[in-house]
Amino acid sequence: MNAKDPVPATDKFLSDAQKAWYKDAPMDKVRAFTVENVPADAQLAMDKAGAAGATRFLSSSGKLTGYSNVYFNKNLAFSSAKQLFFTMGHELVHVSQYAALAGQSAEMVRALDFRNMLDYHAYSYQNSLGGTSLNSFTRSEILNWSNTITQFNSMGYLKFPWTFNHSFRFPF
Repeated sequence: MNAKDPVPATDKFLSDAQKAWYKDAPMDKVRAFTVENVPADAQLAMDKAGAAGATRFLSSSGKLTGYSNVYFNKNLAFSSAKQLFFTMGHELVHVSQYAALAGQSAEMVRALDFRNMLDYHAYSYQNSLGGTSLNSFTRSEILNWSNTITQFNSMGYLKFPWTFNHSFRFPF
């Protein structure tokens, strides 16, 4: 297998890849990690947005539980092993972010600026790994978030110890 060739869009391959690439990621905070059991609305949303993956926070009584469901787009994430590696890293940053926000209001995470700030940090991690999907956030937006969102610094990937020392290798 070549790292640029498509890889199997199966939960088994997804699990094997996670254990090889991100074995220290906070999987204890993940309830679903799947490509085979993606809800139709999540698949449609990913396809419409051109997203290779999506992490959905879980809430109870209006508060974030600290747990997430991670869905992978069968049409995009598995186009190559490298694409899956970058997508997985990005989505696992979101898992850590939602875990760090446990007990906070779910409404906070529904605000567009807050979601964009979380995505900025997840794309920053993806880029640190060598990913070429650049975010489209402007310097002005980033400065605004850093001045108005108190959680800005705590949501960066460097705050999560598992994000250190990962590198792509395939086959694993």
